[in-house]
Amino acid sequence: MRQVEIFPYLVDQELIDNYTRIQYDLEFFKESKARIIVRIRFYKDRLKFYKSLLNEPEKHPMSLVKKNIKELKEGVESNRDTLIEVEAMIDRMNNILKKTRF
Repeated sequence: MRQVEIFPYLVDQELIDNYTRIQYDLEFFKESKARIIVRIRFYKDRLKFYKSLLNEPEKHPMSLVKKNIKELKEGVESNRDTLIEVEAMIDRMNNILKKTRF
């Protein structure tokens, strides 16, 4: 009879372990989201700076300025796509945690 009593405990422990792992992962994704937002802001600030240099073509090499603008735009887009994926994962994890009952 003892084994019958232990078996449900093991199943419950696995659920608890999964729940805590998902909570940990959720925190990780929330921190990642914050870092991505900061990075996007930084790229946008740099983009604004380089666009202002376009008004002074005699002082700055335009090919370098345009190259930096292109790279920054690509960086913003890439990070936006990553942000969308991270937000989707956060939503998915929140839904899992809401549905989990002990």
